[in-house]
Amino acid sequence: MGTWIKGSGEPFLDQAIVKRLLRYSKKTGERIWRYRPEARANWNTRYAGRRAGSVWKAQPSDMTYRVIRIFDYPFFEHRLAILYVTGEWPINTVDHRDLDGENNKWRNLRQATTIQNCANRGCNKNSQSGFKGVSLTPNGRYRATIQFNRKWRQVGTFDTAEQAAAAYRAEAIRLAGEFARS
Repeated sequence: MGTWIKGSGEPFLDQAIVKRLLRYSKKTGERIWRYRPEARANWNTRYAGRRAGSVWKAQPSDMTYRVIRIFDYPFFEHRLAILYVTGEWPINTVDHRDLDGENNKWRNLRQATTIQNCANRGCNKNSQSGFKGVSLTPNGRYRATIQFNRKWRQVGTFDTAEQAAAAYRAEAIRLAGEFARS
């Protein structure tokens, strides 16, 4: 059924194989196992018509994603969605617009470079200012800094955290466009 790519360690999957194994709802983002006449009867009884995959927790970020095992190899559900709909594997990463790694609705997914995906991260949990890219300086002012394309940039120093956050937001939009998150 599936063939292996020599030396890659992962099975070859194309759109036809994925569509034969799974149904995908763009609206709900769920994958459902299809009935497979060639499979053992107990497989169809146990899995056919049920949601495929399980939740996997990434460390150390604590993000959760859905993973589906096909030919005993784990595939991220969001990457399978791109293959299922477009017929091609994502070139780089797949970004979840709402930062929910389990929300694999089609309108929530977009292909992105690693830099774009990083621009769509939320505020750190340990942020003292409560704003992404804003920190408190020793003299009581707020500094806005942004990292983009592996380079740190000083946006400026401001009297309030809100002013620094607004400056960060403007710079993030200038650099990352639709992927900017503040």
